[in-house]
Amino acid sequence: MIKPLNPANACRTGIESALLAENGVLAPERPFDGNKGFYKAFSDSASPLMLTDGLGESLGIRSCYMKLSPACRHVHPCIDAGIELGRKRKPCLEEIERIDIFTYPNAFFVTGNIKKPENADEAKFSMCFALAMALQRGRYSFAELESASHMDMDTEKLIDKMRITTDPAYEDRIKGIRGSKVVIHYSDQTTDRCYIPVPKGELPNLLDSEDLQKKMSGCCNGFWGKEVQREIYDCVMAEDLDLNHLMNLISDTNHILTDL
Repeated sequence: MIKPLNPANACRTGIESALLAENGVLAPERPFDGNKGFYKAFSDSASPLMLTDGLGESLGIRSCYMKLSPACRHVHPCIDAGIELGRKRKPCLEEIERIDIFTYPNAFFVTGNIKKPENADEAKFSMCFALAMALQRGRYSFAELESASHMDMDTEKLIDKMRITTDPAYEDRIKGIRGSKVVIHYSDQTTDRCYIPVPKGELPNLLDSEDLQKKMSGCCNGFWGKEVQREIYDCVMAEDLDLNHLMNLISDTNHILTDL
């Protein structure tokens, strides 16, 4: 449960620091490399120059990715595969004999042990549940995440048909591959399969404008209406970001929905 709080706490600390500075609160002039600074607190042989090594040549933000679904990254290849397979052939529980999931060992270690989550926190780390939702509903949003606490019988039966096999070949850090393959075996001896080496949202499988707007809508529904969401999106995606306009948009209480 603590994981989502980490970035929120970082934002809060930044805002508090700015407000304290605005009100004249003084801090050490050398908080990092001073005699009692951050470096000395953690190491007797710190190498501060590493922080600026290659500065301007390689931007770390280019290696970041965006997750479309509110779950651990390790389950995202399965989600993409499930959505693709569901489009190809709507899953009929009675026709499915078994479902094989092939993935890399670390994905199983983190997300393969909880097959039937009992709440949203467990659902974030359940590969089988994520695949079941993708197959049944063609998506994995906050609604699917919350449905783990009242899982229906068909979902449980579908999960019972799943088995996970690990293989290091599904992970290649150098090539940026951390994927999964899903194979559905039907009672008529036919199979459907889908291999996702890189989930949507990572290089080179980047999100388009429609994906980004859907992602934003999923996060903002119940707080901002569609019109304000669009204004915020256009402001953020503009070539020249108008930060004042953005702050006004997100802080205007008249825009906040009252039927929460």
